Amino acid sequence: MVIRKTPKNNKDYIIVDSNASVILHEAGFYPKFISTNNKKYLIYYEKNDDIMKFIQDNNIVALQE
Repeated sequence: MVIRKTPKNNKDYIIVDSNASVILHEAGFYPKFISTNNKKYLIYYEKNDDIMKFIQDNNIVALQE
């Protein structure tokens, strides 16, 4: 289940836009939170070693790490 709000502690999450989220989701990662900022969706994935490695290996741009 995705929670529709901004998490309290952003540094525990990888924040991506909807394009990067599609790639992460197809790879088996699931978002925890989704929020909007200036009509753009920000998707939050829980930060862990697996997602960090996947992002680095696939040159995915995170908005905040």
